[in-house]
Parts: sequence; C-alpha cells; structure tokens
Amino acid sequence: MQSEKLPMEYHIDYINKKIHFMDWSQVITERLVNIISPDYQKRFIEAEALMQDVMDFDWIIYGVDGLISTYRNYNFKILNPKLPYLHKPYKIICESRKNHK
Repeated sequence: MQSEKLPMEYHIDYINKKIHFMDWSQVITERLVNIISPDYQKRFIEAEALMQDVMDFDWIIYGVDGLISTYRNYNFKILNPKLPYLHKPYKIICESRKNHK
C-alpha cells in the first residue's frame, strides 16, 4: 500500500512507552496526520515487525507544519514543544519548521 511508504522516520522509546514519528512528506495527502488511523497503526506495526504493545504507546507526530501532536483513536492533541519526553532531534527540526513559516 502507498501509505506504508510514507516519507517519515520513527524512534521508539520503550521505557516511556512513546513512539515518535518525524513526517518528511511534502505532499499534503501523504502526511501522517492525514493518514493515521487505528487500522494504519496495525498495518505499520506488522510491516515494521514491532511488538503489538506499541499500539498502546503514545504516538507522537512531529508535523511538517512544525506542530507536535499525539494521536489516539482518531483524536489528536497538540503538545507543548517544551515537554521533556519529546525526542530532541525531531523537536529541533519542528522548531526550525515553525520558524521558517
């Protein structure tokens, strides 16, 4: 499926139960925030051969627009970029994306 090949990378923090996604897409219809769903999460876990417990982790998306949000069951919540558990390399990229708008 096309959505399985999204231009993104991810980092899993097993200790804090968070999976971080850096969205690199330049095409609005291919952005993770437009595609993610519980079904997509299941396919992603299978495609990446991850443990099923990752489904219950916080899924954090570092967006192309510089916003950082968490996703669960069709709901998004915008996060404060100063939260200590954010993945620092992705957070830095999001800060620069926000500043270049």
